[in-house]
Amino acid sequence: MLLGLGWERSDPRGRVPGWLTAIRVAVFVGLFLAWQVWWTWELFMFVPPQDNPP
Repeated sequence: MLLGLGWERSDPRGRVPGWLTAIRVAVFVGLFLAWQVWWTWELFMFVPPQDNPP
């Protein structure tokens, strides 16, 4: 869906303007980096055990 934004704005030859491609790539890279930070944070988060003996 996000990569399809502005798909109807191509010229009659079917080419998409360069600025629109750059925006699509920037959005895709931003979302991918945010996802990488999230799953890395979840993977490396240390949670000590809660059932320690007294």
